[in-house]
Amino acid sequence: MRTRLQRLSDAKFFSGWVTDLDETEVRVRLNVAGECEPGDQFLVEIFGNEVNASFKAGLSVSFDNQAYLTILSPIQHRAATESARLSVSDMFGNVVNEDSEVDVRVVDISRHGMGMIVRIPLTKGSQLKYKVISPVGELHGQGQVRYCRLDPSGNGLYRVGVRILELSRVDQAKWTRLIERDAA
Repeated sequence: MRTRLQRLSDAKFFSGWVTDLDETEVRVRLNVAGECEPGDQFLVEIFGNEVNASFKAGLSVSFDNQAYLTILSPIQHRAATESARLSVSDMFGNVVNEDSEVDVRVVDISRHGMGMIVRIPLTKGSQLKYKVISPVGELHGQGQVRYCRLDPSGNGLYRVGVRILELSRVDQAKWTRLIERDAA
């Protein structure tokens, strides 16, 4: 599940993916290795399908882009206001946008969209056609660029959010199977 952390000492935000969670500890794979020190305290938000969770946590250990945090406060739950995003690592393809074809790597998916990494910027609001190779087969559809910004990893690539506008009946069934597979 996607997570966002805000360091309490300076209000700096970090984002990433929960890799493990129990009653006392949460492990997070950060999108960018950060300047975090053991003892730093964070407000942690975890975004689920129907419920989001928030709590205060302290950093126990971090290395590379992995962070181990000890939960310091009771976990508060509230209704989710958007579809949960799921991290994926095995999806590639291409998009056709404004008469140019661009290779993509899909990094997260949700019921209504996907996040991808591309080598050139795409125009916010533009419509595109995509083909993605996934664990459940090839998917074809149409989408709209919701945002495009430099990827925080500093590699000169762009992070793009795409809202799915149209899928065939067969591709919709594959997409649903993919979401359910990755949510399990």
